[in-house]
Amino acid sequence: MTRYLIPGIVLLAVALTACTDPRTQYQRQIAEYASRLQLDPEDADAHYWLGVAYLSAGNWKAGANHLKDAVRLNKNHTQALRDLGWALYQLGDHAAAEKWLRQSYQLDRNDPKTVANLGAVLIAGERYAAAVGVLTGILNNGPTRFEIHNNLAIAYNHLGDKTKAVEQLRLATERAPQSAQAQTNLGALYESLNMHADAFKHFNRALQLDPNNATAHYNMGTYHARNSNQLLALGHMHEAKLLAPDDATIRIGLGRAFAELKKYDKAVEQYEVSLRTRAADAATHLRMAELYHLNQQIEKAVDSYGLAISLDPDQPQAYYRLALLYDQLENGEKAVLYMAVAEKEFNRNGLQEEAETSHYNLNVFSRKYHYNRQDLKRLLRQHDLDVNPVTVRG
Repeated sequence: MTRYLIPGIVLLAVALTACTDPRTQYQRQIAEYASRLQLDPEDADAHYWLGVAYLSAGNWKAGANHLKDAVRLNKNHTQALRDLGWALYQLGDHAAAEKWLRQSYQLDRNDPKTVANLGAVLIAGERYAAAVGVLTGILNNGPTRFEIHNNLAIAYNHLGDKTKAVEQLRLATERAPQSAQAQTNLGALYESLNMHADAFKHFNRALQLDPNNATAHYNMGTYHARNSNQLLALGHMHEAKLLAPDDATIRIGLGRAFAELKKYDKAVEQYEVSLRTRAADAATHLRMAELYHLNQQIEKAVDSYGLAISLDPDQPQAYYRLALLYDQLENGEKAVLYMAVAEKEFNRNGLQEEAETSHYNLNVFSRKYHYNRQDLKRLLRQHDLDVNPVTVRG
């Protein structure tokens, strides 16, 4: 089960008076700056602060619109450029987010908020080396925000340098000892290094700091699942789902927890929810196929295996299981074809034992359904043509 590391985004907020309901304060700020714009619609600073007030209240779209006006009126407004990038990141437009953050970064490479957020956007785009380049540039200026170290850790982890990743997360927890995010990220790294006691300590600390941290519950769930405590795993995954119901990764984690407890219908239900936002996730379709297979829902299993393969053809195990299912359905042509493809793909991936098992089954199926070598070549050639019609030649 995948552990969850979260990039650090520097959140924005207008200054609030103590002992006042933040929602009331945001509304006051919004009313104040909207009034200023009534007097002067071309006031760049009023657009900026109104945009920030909307962002602080969680209205990303309205905030982004006013920040765009601030940038239109003042192209060198570094804070507006930075915060517009952050708003667009929240809206899921990572390309536009990078564009505006880059412009802010060109104007001020030493602003830790800009650097942290640009690093997070690059990580979201899987450009980990570029993220390291941006994030390390600010370290020469001395101590910086914990988000810089947190994001560097995630980038290093994706680049395979777990030693540097752990070092950066330790610095992050030193900079912000009360950050549940830094604690759960450090725990996730320790878990990936099989340092389970250290992982549990940091997951537990994260939940002490923030009992409503969905990521910490998810990571604690993966810890318990790995240690075969499926009921505790299910409890934490369920809590994570309540806190972040739209998070596809958490839904998949909850599905796997149900599957381990043989609650296959509930597992499939969670996978189906995750596919609403990750429709092209081949791994989830494959998990669903396996559950349908276990539950003897043969036709659904066939459809899900087929969809998983269409999304990611490099899945020899899916071909193998699909062949077995077609044999159950007495579809000799497809049983022979997919077992032959499974043998070929297992060999290509260096999985010799699996390839030998596939070869044995292929011989059994060929005799059962009366397919000779020429028939097999014809089937494989047609399959190759269907998968890659451009490169296959007569």
